[in-house]
Amino acid sequence: MILVNKIRCLRCGEIIESTSEHDFKWCSCKACAVDGGHDYLRRLGKRENWEELSEQNDELPDSARLVCRLHEPKQMIELYSEKYDTHGLIEDFGFARYLSFKYNDIKHFVGLWDTNSDELKEKGLEMMENYIGYLTENPTDVFLHYWHIDREDDHIIAHGIVSGHPRLEDTARIHTSPVENTLLDIGKGELVVYTHNTVYHCSLKYCEFEKQDDFPELIENYDRLKEEYKDKIDFPEIEHGKILLVLSDFDEYYFHSLCVKDENGKPKNYTSFPKIGTFSDSYFIQTDDGSFSIRYFLDYKRIVMNTKFFSSEKNSTPIYVENIGSSTIYVNDDKLEYRLDPGERKELTEENAGK
Repeated sequence: MILVNKIRCLRCGEIIESTSEHDFKWCSCKACAVDGGHDYLRRLGKRENWEELSEQNDELPDSARLVCRLHEPKQMIELYSEKYDTHGLIEDFGFARYLSFKYNDIKHFVGLWDTNSDELKEKGLEMMENYIGYLTENPTDVFLHYWHIDREDDHIIAHGIVSGHPRLEDTARIHTSPVENTLLDIGKGELVVYTHNTVYHCSLKYCEFEKQDDFPELIENYDRLKEEYKDKIDFPEIEHGKILLVLSDFDEYYFHSLCVKDENGKPKNYTSFPKIGTFSDSYFIQTDDGSFSIRYFLDYKRIVMNTKFFSSEKNSTPIYVENIGSSTIYVNDDKLEYRLDPGERKELTEENAGK
């Protein structure tokens, strides 16, 4: 029986653990991954990149044996930007190509989906400099969504999904360093949390009140705020005959919500879930009646995300995408690119591409 299913990456030092079947996890630097929980041991990456830390109390059956999938890139292309004094690396696996670079102590991974082999170096350098340029020119406040604050030992700690942090990746669920002070800004509808190095803006609509109920004394006028803001998250809508996909930099996999209405103007129910892939995760959304489904791939970067639509039952139904986050999102659909600044909604048409 498998008691613990985990490894330590020897490149970034992170320990990653799979706790259930199909609980697939990469390390921070993407050098190795773990999967299988207590049912089987699966590893992805070069064997020299990890230290095995799994524990079992008897001999494993064949069905739970260690499975390693090793993939070597066909070529690796080193990049250097004189403009930003930054190095990057393209790994070309043939069926998938990836650009990685480090900026402000954050490692960024970008998929080069539609780039020809003979243009890899030129396009890779252009993409790297475009991303760094945007990060440099568009600083944002730091936000926590789906948050609560609690007391741990002698410290007050905030928990939530972060966006806009200079050293943390958007959509990561974090806990902060000890909180030094808080400020309730009713005018903006937020709690401002101060730590030693960072100021976090926490929208009251996105407070996890069920968890905050255990520590109501940590927020001024908590009962009144709970009554006013609980279950008040805004879900953008669109009229019947159109489809609206809502994205943000503070939701896991960047997916916030979907709006598709029936003939009576009632929003349809839908299901959504991630699909973990060997080289790239994707996210799948489908209405319960099967009238619409879409799957998109993700590139994990702070600020900029390319979304590759894999399949959608478009027919003649107009599809709109809205960005309710605090940073620009790029959407790729059918080799067309759409830029969505915070608060912007666009229809996916050829006329709106490249704007």
